[in-house]
Amino acid sequence: MGAFDRFPRVVERLEQLEAPEQQALGAAAEQSAFDFIARFPPFDLSLSQYARRRTRGKRPEPPLLAQIWARQQNRLYVLRRTTEQLRVEPFVLEDILTFELGEILLHDWIELEIQAGTQTRSLHVDFNAVGLDWIQSLVNELRVRVSDAAPNDSPQMEAQIAQFPYKWQMLAHKHAHVYGELARILVYEPSISPRWFGRSGREGKLGMFMPQHVVLVREPLESYPYGWITKSCVRSKVQSARVTTTEQTAALELTLGAHDFKWQIEMTRAYADALQVMANELHTAGAFAVS
Repeated sequence: MGAFDRFPRVVERLEQLEAPEQQALGAAAEQSAFDFIARFPPFDLSLSQYARRRTRGKRPEPPLLAQIWARQQNRLYVLRRTTEQLRVEPFVLEDILTFELGEILLHDWIELEIQAGTQTRSLHVDFNAVGLDWIQSLVNELRVRVSDAAPNDSPQMEAQIAQFPYKWQMLAHKHAHVYGELARILVYEPSISPRWFGRSGREGKLGMFMPQHVVLVREPLESYPYGWITKSCVRSKVQSARVTTTEQTAALELTLGAHDFKWQIEMTRAYADALQVMANELHTAGAFAVS
């Protein structure tokens, strides 16, 4: 195994894949040529502090198997090995509901929630962070769902982020650049370090409401302060928005797609009013009810 076999590898032509992979992808696709092919080698989650603490949810740890993600116009083909067989699943890019990019030290991952027929499917791939630049064009195509965004008319963004810590100002600027849009509304909740005696800690969070996208950046406690997780959706996918509260928390719940997939942006109770402003903004732009 060569050194570069540990990182995602861009494949220029289908013929550069192994013969069984060529055959499986070629049989599933409508055309022989692909716009982009990336091969993700197995990533050992035991090397990741974030994964070791089991904070990725209740999903069982996946086996160490390679994946191939190939884009062909408006379709994404994902090739995975199941037992002794290769399985290829096609998805329409327009059906992506949410995009998540985790960047925790050398552990990166991409996770998509996709509306597939009458169900919502989750796609997930872990990879070594060194390879992120090599697959950046694929990442951008999966993340930025609206390329003809409305003109930026948000001069208040600079005034809002001026009060943020420098790192979070830079994160706001970074995502404005990535999506090609300035945020009209921002909500920032600072982190509380878990290292201080007597404190359980709290994630830092930045919610950005852009003309076409909703973006949430989190700084998870398990990796504080060495990484962040970014999740986003296209505003046109939002079917409803509501704010729910408890004594300690407030959550903006977004319903996405035709089958009621839920995405919650949760903060402490003090941010309930700010989250309600976001819900009202979505209501103004859409034709659904806000409760």
